[in-house]
Formats: sequence, structure tokens, C-alpha cells
Amino acid sequence: MFLKQFHTFATPVQGAFLRETVSGQAVEEVKRMEALAVGSIESGTTGGVEAPRWFDTITVKIDRMKTVEDRLASDLIVLADTPLPARPGPRSFGSEAWS
Repeated sequence: MFLKQFHTFATPVQGAFLRETVSGQAVEEVKRMEALAVGSIESGTTGGVEAPRWFDTITVKIDRMKTVEDRLASDLIVLADTPLPARPGPRSFGSEAWS
């Protein structure tokens, strides 16, 4: 759900940054381990995945997602500091509707 919301609001550049940053062997390994975990309900086994391996691998993915979060925060700060062009209508910051 989070990624669906992300792609709804992200710019194409931000979407590409996510795809490039949150990728690689560790991310693919997390997907594999997640599938094993979901399947373990029926199979009764986690396929030999032990907790330290899971935590080491998911930490890599989380760190990469944090890199994306930091970039988005930076983009938002830049956007917030950019003056809006004068726009007609009640949502314009120069409008009397905001007074």
C-alpha cells in the first residue's frame, strides 16, 4: 500500500530514485525470505532462514529506504522554500481568500 501511495504522488525522478536505490541482492533476498515466511504457514518451515540473517538483510533494505526518505524530505524542503507563482483563484497565496 505504501508504494502505491508513493507512486501516486512521486515525481518520475523520485520514482526512478526509489527503483535505483532500493534494489540489488539484499532487496531480492528480502523478497525471497518474505515469500518463505508467508509460505511457512502451510509448510511449517522457514527454509533455513535464521533470525540474524533476516535482520542483517532487512536492515540493508531499510537503510536504502531511509536514503529515499531523506531525498524526499530534501525535495519537500526545496519545494516549500520555492515561491509559488501568482495563480488566480482561492488557493493562491496572494488571494484575499487567505486573508
